Amino acid sequence: MFLFCLLACQTPKEDGPELIVQIRPENPNGQDTLTIELQSPGQLTLDSPSVQWLKNGSPYNNPTETLDPSHTQKGDEWSVNVLVQTNSESLKASSEAVTILNTPPTIQQVELSPVDAIAGIDSLNCTVLASDPDTDPIDITYNWFLNSETFSASDSEIPAAVTEAGEWACQVSVSDGTDEVEESSNTAMVVQGEPLDGPLISNGGFELGDFTGWTVEGPCEVVDILDYLQPAEGEWFAFGGEQDHCTLTQNINLRAFGFDDERIDNGQLRVELSSILANFDVADDFDDQVTAMVIFDDGFGSELGRIETLIAGSGQWMLREAERLIPPNTRALQFRIEGELRMDNINHSHIDDVQLQISETSERTPIFTKAPMLQDYRVDAMTIVWETDSADHTPYVEWGQSGNLDSVHYNIRSIWVTESHVVHVAEIEGLEMDTAYDYRVCGADRCSDEATFKTAPPSTSPVRIAWMADNQEGDHRFRTHLEHIDSHEPDLLFVAGDLLQYGDELVEWNTKWWDPLQTNSFAQYTPTLIARGNHDREHPFAYAYTHMPENGAWYQFQYGSVFVVVLNTHAPANNQNPNRDQLVYLTQALSSPQAQAADFRVVTFHQSPYTNATQHNTTGCESCRQWWVPVFEDYGVDLVISGHFHSYQRGEQNGVTYVIVAGGGSALLIDTFDNWDFMTVQQTWMYSIMDVVDGQMTWETYNLQDELIDAFQFTAR
Repeated sequence: MFLFCLLACQTPKEDGPELIVQIRPENPNGQDTLTIELQSPGQLTLDSPSVQWLKNGSPYNNPTETLDPSHTQKGDEWSVNVLVQTNSESLKASSEAVTILNTPPTIQQVELSPVDAIAGIDSLNCTVLASDPDTDPIDITYNWFLNSETFSASDSEIPAAVTEAGEWACQVSVSDGTDEVEESSNTAMVVQGEPLDGPLISNGGFELGDFTGWTVEGPCEVVDILDYLQPAEGEWFAFGGEQDHCTLTQNINLRAFGFDDERIDNGQLRVELSSILANFDVADDFDDQVTAMVIFDDGFGSELGRIETLIAGSGQWMLREAERLIPPNTRALQFRIEGELRMDNINHSHIDDVQLQISETSERTPIFTKAPMLQDYRVDAMTIVWETDSADHTPYVEWGQSGNLDSVHYNIRSIWVTESHVVHVAEIEGLEMDTAYDYRVCGADRCSDEATFKTAPPSTSPVRIAWMADNQEGDHRFRTHLEHIDSHEPDLLFVAGDLLQYGDELVEWNTKWWDPLQTNSFAQYTPTLIARGNHDREHPFAYAYTHMPENGAWYQFQYGSVFVVVLNTHAPANNQNPNRDQLVYLTQALSSPQAQAADFRVVTFHQSPYTNATQHNTTGCESCRQWWVPVFEDYGVDLVISGHFHSYQRGEQNGVTYVIVAGGGSALLIDTFDNWDFMTVQQTWMYSIMDVVDGQMTWETYNLQDELIDAFQFTAR
């Protein structure tokens, strides 16, 4: 329609009457209809005008006098040209342009349900129906109120684990990035119910013949017998199935069972779990792995820590137990069984008689039975491992820069070895590359001495890596080596297997491995990585005290400009499922763009393909020669570093240099042979230092007296 303003009192200009046209409203949005307002001088009679709309400066085919919202869109610029015939002449006018502004989103509904709920049993859900007329993406923010006071939550759901008695409401804010609208829900009344009665774990022995009560991921099965195993208790047990990992979980809402927040937050409750677990092979052989754990949850799905049992590590049923103080702010527990498939197509993870209980306790100041050890290679993270004499405390790490320990890491993974040996693992992530951080580990009101770690450098920076293997029973020589190694200030220590003599002897993990590495507090400042050897092997203790990436048995990483693949000579070299085949893994790793772009490619594992010193009438790892060596040659491996044959050996074959660094401290091999004419032997205890600077690798080997006994160099290919 037209709005005519007859300006009778206005004196026409001498050059003739003037016509003014404007678009209304002045600041339209996508829901407004655009109209034309004409202002004409004097008492002129205006006939019907001719209209030409312009969209973003171009003519728009719509000669009507209005534009409804179906024509407009946010961000469009509209103007109009008008031609009006008066009783004496034709008048033309053009409007100023207007821009279609944002239309705020709309909220159709905010509903809180259920309106009657039981604390600790029912979840509360805030359901929102909202849209944006401009079809902009919308963002919904949730604000919760309990008894008219703000409740700390920001999701659309208040999980049952954190619901409390009282009157609840939610308020939502809906934003399209420009405008925001708010609306509140109805209220819901939550009352306190009676605690649940019964066991925390339902169907823990699988005696219902199925997985009732469990959430199942993977091909897990409930069976009554296998041709190699019968139930540990009752008539049924769980089996890992075929082709994939098997995971079983149950969620326990602490409030639903009557455990109040105050007792949890004051450190008065302990969780105790037990399970009977088995794998397939004899103890210490490479096998699938099964373990039980409890994850502490804040009720919103954020992990606050966990406690794990040892892996089964045997084809016989093993009782695996664990306990730990429930950390503050825990509102739910997740009981989880993880059966990891690592061998062929059959997941030999077996589970029976799972139990969980919560008991009264009080927080106790721990004793640090193993000082912190760094185990990591990443540019943005660090893994810290230590041990205490109990788990009746909340472990944590204080860390920061320049002596300011202003950050605290609480999400600690604890592994129950024995009642007086509890290993704690902290993974601090989101760090800066090539940066030093101070830290200390704590439990209750006791903390370790401060130490410093440094994240790995970029690929362009110099790096120094120390190498050795087979310290075993020679812990006194191991200590001597570490004193000498420490003087070189390496960025990383790598031990290529046989960290101790007997992997199933708990005391040796302290006397032969952990204690020597604390020489000059070395392991608190310098990360240590390993390859699996035939003495530490696959024993459960080995996976409690060493925490390597990926499946823990083989892995890959880059340190500076050196790409390293770590293999396991005590697992099958090939002929496994492709997803678990070391040959496939090795080929994929070395052929990767990252490996091929690195200045140097290094492969390390325990038993060397070639040796001229031996105790058991062998010429080296035959399967390594058959399957892996051709891959080394095809993909430009510069250096293969091994141990096992107690001596120092070096040789070059088809462009690949082989080094044996097995003089870490164990008794030396006396007999030498002429198995391989390219390998030289020195029967001596030793360690090696690898320096990489500007595309040049320098290798130096030192004996027990810290005398240089060998050196060579590589230039990046």
